[in-house]
Amino acid sequence: MISPLLDVTPPVSGDYRLEVGTAGIERKLMNIGHFKKSVGEKVSILHSGKEKTRGILLKVEGTKVFVETAEETAEVEYNDIIKAKTYFEW
Repeated sequence: MISPLLDVTPPVSGDYRLEVGTAGIERKLMNIGHFKKSVGEKVSILHSGKEKTRGILLKVEGTKVFVETAEETAEVEYNDIIKAKTYFEW
């Protein structure tokens, strides 16, 4: 436990709150390799024209990313992606 150590030797003066997180459960997809490693996971993609696609990442072929949404299998060109991340539904 880290709490007793921080109580004896505080890292900052005054009150503070220590928040712990993980980079594994929800993470940004920054390159095509990240997409390839995330096949089968839930993804949220903001792409050309502020359009948003959410669903299961099915596959990556070349520069195309395929996502199974509630309505269809969406095909998104990697170069059109503005921002993307995996997500977890609690």
